[in-house]
Amino acid sequence: MPLAQTEIWLKIGAEIVAVAAAVFAYFQFRSNVRTRRAEWLLSLYERFYERSTFHEIRRILDSPPRPSLEYQRLISDLQSGNDGPHVEALNNYLNFFEFVAALQKRGALSQREILDLFDYYLRNLHRNAPLLQYIRTQGFEGLAKLLDALENSK
Repeated sequence: MPLAQTEIWLKIGAEIVAVAAAVFAYFQFRSNVRTRRAEWLLSLYERFYERSTFHEIRRILDSPPRPSLEYQRLISDLQSGNDGPHVEALNNYLNFFEFVAALQKRGALSQREILDLFDYYLRNLHRNAPLLQYIRTQGFEGLAKLLDALENSK
């Protein structure tokens, strides 16, 4: 085989190897991104469900058809501007969801992923008129937009 023809075949072979490496790198990158997203979701899940941080406020907000005295006191404190015992817990709870909304806005989480983890609790917030009013007036703009988007996605 002449030298020129050998060089052509070597160049073609090198290009094929380069393309194959690029394709492999692309699929590896996609796999890493999926793994990273799964780690994010696990972290959010653990923070919301497994740590005790939000247990009490979730219990209060998830009141049966007849609201508990704690829930009534919380709403009363919100409407009067008092910093009652559960207002700080509520603000931490809402800040968690404000963070989730910021992650969605940045593209780190999809709406589907958010719904998979928090659908019940977010819809619960949206259905609760006093809490929704508080969210809209107390600087939780990202959460308010997230709740509106979820409600529109029914």
